[in-house]
Amino acid sequence: SARVASKRNIQTRTSASDGPKAYKNTKPLIGILTQPCHDCPGKSYIAAANVKWVESAGGRVVPVRFYASDAELHRLFKSLNGLVFPGGLTWLWLDSPYVIAARKLFNWAVEANDAGHVFPVRRTQWHPEKPPYEFGMDEVPHSLDAIRVSHHLANVFLDQARMSPHKPESKEEELAMQIYSTPPIFSARFEVMDEENYDGPDITYYFDEPETPPSGPDDDEGEDSGPTPAEKDALRSVLRKQAEVRAEEKHEDGEEEEEEEVDEEERKEREAQRKHRSFWSTQGGFF
Repeated sequence: SARVASKRNIQTRTSASDGPKAYKNTKPLIGILTQPCHDCPGKSYIAAANVKWVESAGGRVVPVRFYASDAELHRLFKSLNGLVFPGGLTWLWLDSPYVIAARKLFNWAVEANDAGHVFPVRRTQWHPEKPPYEFGMDEVPHSLDAIRVSHHLANVFLDQARMSPHKPESKEEELAMQIYSTPPIFSARFEVMDEENYDGPDITYYFDEPETPPSGPDDDEGEDSGPTPAEKDALRSVLRKQAEVRAEEKHEDGEEEEEEEVDEEERKEREAQRKHRSFWSTQGGFF
């Protein structure tokens, strides 16, 4: 559901009979809060279906790292025109870093709307973003009606976001903050699509090297400036490196079995499957 504190700010502008919309911008920037990621190539992730869902209605996506400092979260908030809190696969304890960051962003959105500045927030659990873009789970419908509902909700949300007056401080900041500097990973390729316990996204954006300790939402030092070129390279190569290390360990322990006859590429793919399955199979109970 979408939560906007001052609903009249939107309702008086969204009727087709009201004439021209009170748009503040026509290129809205939508923040998507990243979710915790364990035993996978990143500290956090965003399912690409959420990104495509926003883009389908004319929005541009900005990743909002849940472990960013207060200063970084607030800087991003002032540059964004709306927020999406993805549902599923996340611990929602009140003292978890994800919930702490979400609470702060939500409170700022309420304050902005109460002050008369439209700022929509969408937090979802029934996943309207999945029908057009996710094909790994039998439970997700792909009928024309399901696609239409998905696109309608995206259009309504982005129409609200166009009324937000927020904007980045510079063109350089506007370009740097967008998700396009992070390469997506075809995560479903590393898992059997009809695997019974597979609940992961088809395509995934991973952020930041997992070895790097995160700064908590209450830490105002060391603002997160986004992925560096080295981090982007790491995202592309981490699965390959992890596979090589794992294959070497298995060889030392005498566990290679029939893999000695398997070429190097297949060995890497098997390790990628193991890594991806290890993460998503342990997360399915936390929807």
